[in-house]
Amino acid sequence: MTNCHRVQLMAFAHDGAWAEYTVAQAVGLTRVPDNVPLEQAAILADAVSMPFGAVVRTGRVGIGESVGVWGVGGVGTHIVQLARLVGGVPVIAIDIKPAVLDRALELAAEHAVDARTPGYGTISPRSPVARCSRWRSTRSGSSRRSSRDSIASQLAGAS
Repeated sequence: MTNCHRVQLMAFAHDGAWAEYTVAQAVGLTRVPDNVPLEQAAILADAVSMPFGAVVRTGRVGIGESVGVWGVGGVGTHIVQLARLVGGVPVIAIDIKPAVLDRALELAAEHAVDARTPGYGTISPRSPVARCSRWRSTRSGSSRRSSRDSIASQLAGAS
């Protein structure tokens, strides 16, 4: 069992974590092809693999399942795209920034909801979102409000 109060993260808990070179086990490494710029490869370890795990392993999103993504910044944007890629329909992006919501719609989301709108958690029975047979909820934001809203929507019968 993991002790959440004593997590040992490489970048924070070990001497030399910010060193130019370090020793690592081969199982934890991935070869980056020569044609992939380091700037692009660098995001794979966090901004892509974590959302992949959330969508495929934790959320187990299947074809035709609805997905709500609370917070569609850098990580949430990848969650939206991956949820759509594995067949999630509809994918609903929820955030407070209009530009971020527009980007989510351009990339893969079918619906975008501004969380600042009063009553945004209440879905009209005529909305295509209401006709979702099953919801998968993914929260990419770290705020208490996004956590609370994600859980509240699940308890309110959205799942």
